[in-house]
Amino acid sequence: MERKTEPKGSALPQGGRWSIYGIAFFSGMAIILEELLVPGWLAPVFGSGLQVWGAVIGWTLLALAAGYFMASFLIPWASFWVVALLLSTAALVEYLVLALYHWLYSSGLVYPTMGGLLFFSFLLLFFPLACLAALAPLLVELLSFEAKHAGRASSFVYSLSTLGSVLGAFLGSFYTIPFLGLWGSFSVILWILAASLWNTFLEPKRKKIVWSCLAVVFFLIVLSYLFPFPAKPSLSLRGVKRVFLKDTWYGRHEVYQGQGRVLLVVNGVVQTGMPRAGVENLPPLSLLQSGYVMELLPLFFPKGKKALVLGLGGGFFSSYFKKWDWQIDSVELDPLVVFLARKFFGFQGNVFLEDARSFLWKTKNSYDFILLDTFLGAQVPPHLVTLEFFDLVASRLTPQGILAINWVGSPKGKGTRAIVRTLQRVFPYVLVYEPYQGEVGIMTLFARKVPFPREKVEEFLLFRKITLPDPLDYSAK
Repeated sequence: MERKTEPKGSALPQGGRWSIYGIAFFSGMAIILEELLVPGWLAPVFGSGLQVWGAVIGWTLLALAAGYFMASFLIPWASFWVVALLLSTAALVEYLVLALYHWLYSSGLVYPTMGGLLFFSFLLLFFPLACLAALAPLLVELLSFEAKHAGRASSFVYSLSTLGSVLGAFLGSFYTIPFLGLWGSFSVILWILAASLWNTFLEPKRKKIVWSCLAVVFFLIVLSYLFPFPAKPSLSLRGVKRVFLKDTWYGRHEVYQGQGRVLLVVNGVVQTGMPRAGVENLPPLSLLQSGYVMELLPLFFPKGKKALVLGLGGGFFSSYFKKWDWQIDSVELDPLVVFLARKFFGFQGNVFLEDARSFLWKTKNSYDFILLDTFLGAQVPPHLVTLEFFDLVASRLTPQGILAINWVGSPKGKGTRAIVRTLQRVFPYVLVYEPYQGEVGIMTLFARKVPFPREKVEEFLLFRKITLPDPLDYSAK
């Protein structure tokens, strides 16, 4: 069956040109917002690293190609009511796949594997974006009914769609996701699709179809406000209750309280755990007595008093080391983490809201200690373990200053060997303290340009009956 199209040069309904422009603009905005949201949905399981963004960008491009190809079969029926069907289908499919993903995640069926990342990013992106991508060729066809040049019609549609994407990128990055969260931003996408649908009411014969499409989208909007999908707690511990939850561009942030402790969990990984009463009243050497070797820093360099903590978390280090009379600056990229540290963990120190590497470039200060405790999920961000970064750190340390790194991995693992070799090119003396012999866990790495006074420190600890495992010593011989 073929639709009898109007000959080129016939007039669109009154206001039709501006309606086409509006649909192109709003659909472009919805596409980019969806692309920004999906990494946030994936982050609690898969993190937010290079592989996640690679999968999102790859499936987005494939969805756009599929949408353009699908439109080639819809061109004979190009009309405002077909556009309305595509818009409502995109909204409905987006809601359904998100509901399915949430059900699978809540049931523990979303596994952090490469195959899982590829499958679930495809599930969340491909079908809604393909429907939205099919709009542009149809809009070009409608506009060309009265345009003298199809190329001019195409340029108008695609430029407005791109401008909508530009605005959506700024809107999502700087307002909706940071302030409304992921679910609130999803509701914004539904409102944008509703605004696009409003522009399809120029269809003279199929207004019932358009009204039905608009009713579907408004029904989904109501559902999104009345019944938001509850987020499954990342921790299931007896006597521990979740007291805060928010999804942002950086991932899922949760705070748990119970059994006299407070925990900060980001993307399913515990970032900070400390007593609800705080750490200020803990006596010195408390960390060492519990086997946490980060407190070797003031013993390795007793005269050091100025410290920089990269990665605030709940403010544990920034609060604890004040008992050693340190002057501490903290750097944290995520503003929500700073808010949570102050509200739930009693942190009151000085914080610079900036990327760690950017801060080190700008600051002229020198520090006796630099503590790198920054994580994306369970991994240190790649740009903070490069040769260039360690050169930058060395330039901000005093001559006897120490770099300390919290690192997750195996002592003999490829990642650990790589970071040690990189450190050795800048710091001649490197110590690696492993949590449990041969197992994967949190290790502490110390790097310095002058020798560590290990014998003196070990005698000090032995006198106080504190025993620690021997470190892996990669110092220059």
